[in-house]
Amino acid sequence: EEWSPDRVGVTFLIGSIALMTFSLCVYPALAGRVAKIKIWLFSWAPPVILLVLFPRLLTRLISRGASSTSPEVAVLNYGVQVVISMLLGSGFISVQLLLNEYVALLPDSAAQLSIANSMLASTQALVRAVSPTINGSLFSLGRNCEASSLAPFVSRALPFDSLAAVGLVACVACGVALGRRKGPGSV
Repeated sequence: EEWSPDRVGVTFLIGSIALMTFSLCVYPALAGRVAKIKIWLFSWAPPVILLVLFPRLLTRLISRGASSTSPEVAVLNYGVQVVISMLLGSGFISVQLLLNEYVALLPDSAAQLSIANSMLASTQALVRAVSPTINGSLFSLGRNCEASSLAPFVSRALPFDSLAAVGLVACVACGVALGRRKGPGSV
């Protein structure tokens, strides 16, 4: 609650620098050695865990007297931001490559590739457009529930929990299914 707009900006700057470094220096070498579906699946494991743990660890630190400017809070915040930015941010590369490889094996792939990429870009834009409103509403709901009998189950961690659940179901489960498939997309 005491995280100022400039500190939020620094948090995203650090995450963006980590993502750029990972995408330019690590991802190309990794993609040359590891199947893209495995990169996709691995890129979701740590973030799903961190999305659930981060708000709870932060709340515990603050409740034990740590200030928002303490080294513990800074390490937790920036560390989680770096991991999530690097792994989920580079997931956009993986999903693009997986989609292109899948479509390349379909009949009339040249015509379908532009449609598939347009649909992917539109879906990403839609998610980016509605996510702030949905997550803000979930945060408000969770915060209001902290004073009710739902407090043990619903808290201000609700948007993080929902992102972890969506990531686990939509991205990890679908990635596992795609990886098990024979033929297109099983690379």
